[in-house]
Amino acid sequence: KLHRLLTQLSFKNLLHPFQPFIIGQKIIGPKIAEKFNIPLVIYGENQAEYGNNIDENYNPIMNLEFFSDNDINPTFGVSSGDGRSSFGTNSRDVDYGGFKYFGRVDFYPLGYFSEGNNLQVFDIKRESQLKFVFGIAASYNDGASNSVGEGHGDFFLYNVNGNIQLPDYRQLYVDFLLKYRGFSFLGEYVTANASSLEQVYIDPFAISLLQPTQISEYLAIGSALNFSLGYILKNNLGFDIGYSSISPEFDKNLNSIIKSNEELRFGLSRYFLENNLKISSTYSRINDQNENLLSLISIVMQLKL
Repeated sequence: KLHRLLTQLSFKNLLHPFQPFIIGQKIIGPKIAEKFNIPLVIYGENQAEYGNNIDENYNPIMNLEFFSDNDINPTFGVSSGDGRSSFGTNSRDVDYGGFKYFGRVDFYPLGYFSEGNNLQVFDIKRESQLKFVFGIAASYNDGASNSVGEGHGDFFLYNVNGNIQLPDYRQLYVDFLLKYRGFSFLGEYVTANASSLEQVYIDPFAISLLQPTQISEYLAIGSALNFSLGYILKNNLGFDIGYSSISPEFDKNLNSIIKSNEELRFGLSRYFLENNLKISSTYSRINDQNENLLSLISIVMQLKL
């Protein structure tokens, strides 16, 4: 009787008779878990099987927009730090370094974006109220053998005894995204550095000591900024302007993996097929580390299957 009454009220007030069933599936479980301090709720079905965004297949965490009024979303994890092929090509190719620890926290002080509007930078849903997300992320590789801490045995450094001694690699990300009535503003900052570099040699015979700036030839260390301001019309035609800057930690080392770079971008985009097809063109003006100016025009088509 209760479900029948709720269905009737949902149809009269929301024109959505399925609402009580959604409440039962999405809300009751977490509410009971919160009441009795149950830290983990496992759903038996993947909602991507029934028409939700296919990207949900790659994230085991339920989207908090469905059942939570919590405006803080934390994510933490531990991995091998050696990428997907963590143990190389055969059983004798052992893992290198320690674990990689990472985490991210997103803050939604003005509430979540509309459903599906968090999957791209443009304000496709044209938020009627100002929405804003601020995120902080960090990662720490306890011994890295890849330039960005996501690979396997790309380089080796050694201690005085000739044993492998890999540097630690740290990254910090800060970003925000604002959306309102078709306008969007994105800002991103990332910095990366290395540690555990005392008495490290570049050869197993402990002859050549790693110089202070030389670590930039092995690890991508430095900082970068990115800003993008966009507006999308009601006919799904979007315009944007962006600026990016990359700064190596040791700009005097010409062999550094990270190179100085500044880029100014102007873009034009159009969405089709209920926003599943995007065609965009971008004009970029790039100023490299040698003060050379380069102009590029790119056309990209993206299709979501």
